[in-house]
Amino acid sequence: MNELDAHVENHAPGEGDPRSDTIVYIGLIGAILTVASALYLAGLHYSGANFEFERKAAGVEFKDTIALATNQRGALHKGYTWADRANNVVTLPIERAMELTVTELNQARQTSGANSGK
Repeated sequence: MNELDAHVENHAPGEGDPRSDTIVYIGLIGAILTVASALYLAGLHYSGANFEFERKAAGVEFKDTIALATNQRGALHKGYTWADRANNVVTLPIERAMELTVTELNQARQTSGANSGK
């Protein structure tokens, strides 16, 4: 009988064996800590990326775009001016242009209604 056989014969079941429930708990805790660490690091990365975006892009004022929009709004609401005097073309405020368009459409509708009724 060799030494290994003597050890096996003298070994009682469950004596010195690792407990399976302890191994499962340690494995679960390790998995939870790994997932929590990964989520924390991902959140840390994305918060840094958002900070950089805010600092670089979102905080920038688009001065040219703002100036262009302001000029266009001013052009829509300015008074009557000549656009092309040689061809008798004028510019007028947008509100007045809309009023004239509605009046013309109503007159055209009345005229076509009167013609179709005859």
